[in-house]
Amino acid sequence: MLDMVARHLDSVDGVFFDFGGVVVHAPTASGWCVLDYCERQGIDRAFALAEISRMRRATDGGDMPLAECYRIIAKGSGADVEPGFAEKATELDCATWTNLADETFELMKELKAAGKKIGILSNMSRDFFSAQYCRVAAHIRAILDAELISGFLGVTKPDPRIFALASEKIGIAPERLLFLDDIQGNVEAARRCGWRAERYSLDADAALR
Repeated sequence: MLDMVARHLDSVDGVFFDFGGVVVHAPTASGWCVLDYCERQGIDRAFALAEISRMRRATDGGDMPLAECYRIIAKGSGADVEPGFAEKATELDCATWTNLADETFELMKELKAAGKKIGILSNMSRDFFSAQYCRVAAHIRAILDAELISGFLGVTKPDPRIFALASEKIGIAPERLLFLDDIQGNVEAARRCGWRAERYSLDADAALR
């Protein structure tokens, strides 16, 4: 078991995992297929990434479908994109977040064997949830004790409300929970809410931070 997790083992009853960058490898700016697609359509790569990052809170919070995000990008770029661009970009965006990390799943199983409850606490769009997550993470979902997806809650990390909801849903007090996330700001937010938390990152150069 990872040292960062093992040292908390006697002090916690449950562990929540972020999804992107923790359970699944996150895309890098240089290797993200949706940015490749945008570039082929005449959209500047850096512009597309900046706009995706800017609108991610809205898409992850359930306020904006991913396709609308890509329609805004196409319009803002001024590029003459092909018909169905937004839908194709949405498909590529969702397909990227499916490279599951075996080592994280093994850690989850170790924690379950140690008698700990486990959960997913993720900023995730409804589009990805329905298009990919339920399929690729079915074996993970089968062993979860709690699952909180921001797109259906209307609140995203690092908002303290989502940590309160997670504690309530899994039935464990904040001080007895450990949170693993690849974004330091979310780690610090969890700590402010009374949780134990550690930065756990599969991908140091992920595009979205």
